[in-house]
Amino acid sequence: MGSDRIPSQSHLVVLFCAVAVIAGFYVAAASPQFRFWEGASAIKLLHARALLAGQGYTDIGRIGSPPEIVRPPGFDLLLAGIIALFGEDMLALKLINNSFAPLAGFALWLLFRRRTQQPDLAALLALAATLFPHLYQLARYLESEILFLLLLTAALCLFERAHDQGFRDRRLLAAFTMVLAVACLVRTVALVLVPAAWMTLALRRELPRRRRLSWAAIIFAGWLAVGGGWMLRNQLVAPKGELTYLTKFLAGAPVNSLYWLAEDHRVPLLPPPPRAGVAAVAARSIPNGAFFLRQLLENVWPASADWPPGVVLAGSALPALLVMLGLVRGLLRRRRLLDFFTALYLGVITFWPYQDNRFLLPVTPFLLLYLIEALEAAGRACFRPPSDQEPRIVRGLLVFLLALLIPLFAVQDLHYLAQGKRLTMPVLERSPHFRITSPNLGAYHSLLLLDWLRSHSRPSDRILFHSYEPCALLTERQCSPIPPVNPESLLRFLDDKGITLVVVDDQAEYPPAALATFTSRFLIPAIEAHPERFQVLYRLPSSSAQVLRVVRE
Repeated sequence: MGSDRIPSQSHLVVLFCAVAVIAGFYVAAASPQFRFWEGASAIKLLHARALLAGQGYTDIGRIGSPPEIVRPPGFDLLLAGIIALFGEDMLALKLINNSFAPLAGFALWLLFRRRTQQPDLAALLALAATLFPHLYQLARYLESEILFLLLLTAALCLFERAHDQGFRDRRLLAAFTMVLAVACLVRTVALVLVPAAWMTLALRRELPRRRRLSWAAIIFAGWLAVGGGWMLRNQLVAPKGELTYLTKFLAGAPVNSLYWLAEDHRVPLLPPPPRAGVAAVAARSIPNGAFFLRQLLENVWPASADWPPGVVLAGSALPALLVMLGLVRGLLRRRRLLDFFTALYLGVITFWPYQDNRFLLPVTPFLLLYLIEALEAAGRACFRPPSDQEPRIVRGLLVFLLALLIPLFAVQDLHYLAQGKRLTMPVLERSPHFRITSPNLGAYHSLLLLDWLRSHSRPSDRILFHSYEPCALLTERQCSPIPPVNPESLLRFLDDKGITLVVVDDQAEYPPAALATFTSRFLIPAIEAHPERFQVLYRLPSSSAQVLRVVRE
């Protein structure tokens, strides 16, 4: 049973120090910099603009302003509110977003304290989990993971408390359902909480059946009204040929292929992928599992990024096995919402058709908890027969392990912090608190062309550029990515969409730039095949980057 006892003064000191460290790291990471290739952040700002302009939840950066059918609107509504108060101030946006980190750390402490019955160990766990380097990297950007971690942990805390009280308090049911609904508006994957809650309720057979059924029904109804409604709306309004999350899961394109990068950036006229069978979905677990193992290992030992797959597997096998043992132990012995959610969430990302280290971040704190629980169980198993010193020795070993992880993570976080503060790349300043940085000279050339278009194009102009998100954000015009088609089909596409301006970048000369290859592979051949259809409008000095006007009779 969980405990709601007030922690001692020493425990509160440990908690205060942990939250203060988290706040210091995340607030320090906030900066006015917007990195040119932040497509996910750019699309969120475009959504916020659409909401503030009264155009609904649409992608105003794309031609025709189609409805957004993948990213739920919760985080973008928050950004719209901040922009309404402060304008498009990147520093204010990041400060407010990063302020959710210490709140998430406190929520993790509440959850871990109930789980471990050790407040100071829970504080160290929450600190280590929140300083996890890949999670901390997001503090430099404008992403929803930090807010989602807070909402997810708050939902788990509410349900765990209700669980310990025998699900008698309907106020906890209302609060959990409300937090679940808000979490679904931030990340669709919050729906995993629903089947996880059902499993937890089904296994509390000592409780009245009617009580368990009423909780299950109300939780499902709360999700259906918000998360289910959002998913149904997406299936109904999806533009032809575009994938929602449901159709993505059923698509048979190779895991982490260029197709998924292009699809994520809404490249038009992509060939439809085949339908994935059960075997194809199951096969995704191998590359995805290897990817996530490497991501976890890199956070502990950054040099492992260059290790061959066999060495990565050997280096991560033992901790991964311990985490899985801790999870299985939780599923068999505790059978709480946290256990079922973690198992189901890992299943979703393991069988997802493409990879991103962001997928792992909401569940990383719980993986650390399972590692600690497995080590605790192993430590206690070493004492046969049990001795009076057993709890103290095991607890000391766990604190020692966390005392190693926390500075190890903090050193990497400080490296990311210093890296983010160094302005070594070309910068375009839109305002004192909105500076756009570019990762290489090719991206800087594109940045200059798009900035030139903002003041030298008409509001009615439509622009073709390989990455529509930064194009639309900077030019404030409607833009389109480059379709992967032959020259004749590309010209028809320009005419069908009413595209008037074409940006010919030189980013392929400054790799890496995956989407920039669409310029060299599809746009330039069309220009060379039909030079009479294009007129040079502006050429950037000392480069091949230029803006062309589409010529029509």
